[in-house]
Amino acid sequence: MEQVHLFTKKLKPTHISHALSFPTHVLEAFPVPEGAHMTNFEAVDATDNAWRFCLSTRMTGAYPKPVLLRSSWHRFVEQKGLAPEDRVVFFIERDDMVRRYTVRAQRKVMTLMGQDVWVDVEDLPLVAGDIQSLSLRSWKLETCYELHYIVKKTVEGNNSYTLTHTERLTMQ
Repeated sequence: MEQVHLFTKKLKPTHISHALSFPTHVLEAFPVPEGAHMTNFEAVDATDNAWRFCLSTRMTGAYPKPVLLRSSWHRFVEQKGLAPEDRVVFFIERDDMVRRYTVRAQRKVMTLMGQDVWVDVEDLPLVAGDIQSLSLRSWKLETCYELHYIVKKTVEGNNSYTLTHTERLTMQ
């Protein structure tokens, strides 16, 4: 099965505290039963953990206005430590019988050659309980060639965490 990008959403404060709005055009990828205005679906994250979400559309109005309900979305936000300016990316893989959704929670770590570089939050160098947040200003680019990069974060004392990441950046 081929993975198809559904949408990318940069998070605003209301997405963190309330619900995540979905673009209307992706509703076709989420089958809502006839006469219903919500559906449940499961999406797998970067660490293969399954997350159950409830996608709802309004019952009246000019367009459906799809959102992930806070009851299902907020647990994901808390577990991933998401904040405004982070982003989520949804993908779908499907064949005749199966739909598999994937969700990525990402944080911008730098701008490289005029392009934002986003990393899955699971790949960020955190020690449980030791670091509440990272200042993006403290990230340093150690090496850069052909869009391969190594990011290094030094925390108080001698603790040093290195994230090695290779990514092909595309111009938008």
